Amino acid sequence: MEKALQAKEGALGYAILRDQLIQRDVLLDDPIVESDDDYWDQFK
Repeated sequence: MEKALQAKEGALGYAILRDQLIQRDVLLDDPIVESDDDYWDQFK
């Protein structure tokens, strides 16, 4: 876990650690994003 804490955000180790902390209710889960036109327009 210590190595993952030192990992850059966006790295696999960071993602794994974050997922584990969410599953253990240490971190809050990401909010659900409404998929409206504003959401989809960001990918154009």
